[in-house]
Amino acid sequence: MSTFSVPFYRESGGKRLFQGVITADVSLMWLKKMVSAVKIYATGYAFFISQNGVYFTHPDETWIMKESIFRIAEARHAPALREIGKRMVRGGEGFVSLHDPVSGKKLWMYHASLSSTGWALGVVVSEDELLAPIRTLSLKILIIGVLGLGFLTIVITTISKTVTKPLKTLDETTSLIAGGDFTVSVEETGPREIVRLAHAFNQLGRRLTEYMEKRDFIRDTFGRYVTQEVVKKLLESRDALNLGGETLEVSIIMSDLRGFSALTADMEPAQVIIFLNRYLGKMIEILVEHRAIVDEIQGDGILAFLGAPEAMQDHPLQAVVCALHMQASMEEINIMNQADGLPHLEMGIAVNTGSVVVGNIGSERRTKYGLVGAQVNLTGRLESFTVGGGRCLSAVPPLRACVALLISGIPCKSR
Repeated sequence: MSTFSVPFYRESGGKRLFQGVITADVSLMWLKKMVSAVKIYATGYAFFISQNGVYFTHPDETWIMKESIFRIAEARHAPALREIGKRMVRGGEGFVSLHDPVSGKKLWMYHASLSSTGWALGVVVSEDELLAPIRTLSLKILIIGVLGLGFLTIVITTISKTVTKPLKTLDETTSLIAGGDFTVSVEETGPREIVRLAHAFNQLGRRLTEYMEKRDFIRDTFGRYVTQEVVKKLLESRDALNLGGETLEVSIIMSDLRGFSALTADMEPAQVIIFLNRYLGKMIEILVEHRAIVDEIQGDGILAFLGAPEAMQDHPLQAVVCALHMQASMEEINIMNQADGLPHLEMGIAVNTGSVVVGNIGSERRTKYGLVGAQVNLTGRLESFTVGGGRCLSAVPPLRACVALLISGIPCKSR
C-alpha cells in the first residue's frame, strides 16, 4: 500500500485550530496491474519510482518497494542509469538510450514526472522492437527499389534496342552514303522520331541518287563536247568558270585529212557523217587514252594538247607517241572503209611544244576552255606541211621526239 495524508484545520477567532488528518491508501498491486495492462510492443514495460528513486511498480516484483534505481545502477555498474534516475527524481523529461541492467540489450526509455505526487514514470522498449517497423519499411523500400531498378533496366534496355539499333543502322548507312553508295535505305520502324529520321534519311538518299544521276548525265553529256578532265575541273571548282587563263608549257597536236572535201563531194550527207565519225571516233579514242585535251574539232581537223589542266611531266614525249599512234591507226580505218566501199583516207599530223595561254576564252554567254598563242599558229603551219602516207612533222625537243619515233617505228621528219 501507499498512503497519502493531508492535515486539515478549523478557523476560530482568526486562528487555525488543528482538527485532524485525512489519509488515502492506494494499493500498489492495483497500480501495478494498471501499468502492466499497458502493452508496449512484445517486451516493453512501464514503471513508477518515488521521489527517492524506489520502484513502486516493475515487472520484477522483487524490486517493488525494495530496490531503487540508484542501487540497481550501483550494483550493475551503470553510471548512465544513475544519471537517468537523477533526472527522473528532479522532475525531468526526455527520451534516452541505455542498456538493460539485466540482459545488457540496448533499450530506449521515455521518462516524465507526475507533478501531483513527485513520482516519475518510465516507459522502456527494446531498440530492436522500436526499429523493427523502420527496418521492415526499409526492407520493403529496398525490395521495391530493386524491383523498380530491374523493371527500369528492362524498360531502358527495350528502349535502347528500339532507339539505338535504328541509330546504329543509320550510322552504318551514313558511312555507306559517305562512300558514294546513295541507293542504301533503312527501315522506317520504331518510335515516331526514329521513323521520321529514317524517312528523312531515305528521302535524302533518293534525292542524292537523283542528283548524282543528273550530275553523271550532265558530266557525260558535257564530256561529249569538252574533255572529261575539263568537265571535272568545272564541276569541282567554283572558280573554274571565271574567264582568263595562265601561261603554261603544253604539247599541241594538230591533224587534218588530206583531200577530204573532194572525196566526199558526191556522197550523201548521212554517208559523210558515218565516214567522218569513223575517223574522228578512233582519233578521239587515242587522244583520250594518252590524256590529251581535245580543244576543237573543225570538220575533219582536230586540235588537241597535253599538259593542262592537269600537269604532265612528260607531255612532249606523250604527245609524239600519241601522234604516232593516231597515224598508225589510219591503216585500221582504211581497212574498214575498203570493206564498206568508202575512199582511202590519208592524214597529216603535227606536234609542237611551247608556252601558250590556257584557260576560259570567250564571254559570260559562251565560253570555251582552250589555248591561244603563237605556238598554236606554229603548229598549224607545221601541220600544213605534212603529207599523207604515215608522215608527220615534229617541233618537240629532238631527243624526246626521237625516243618516241624509235618506239613507234614510223618514219617522221623533225624540224
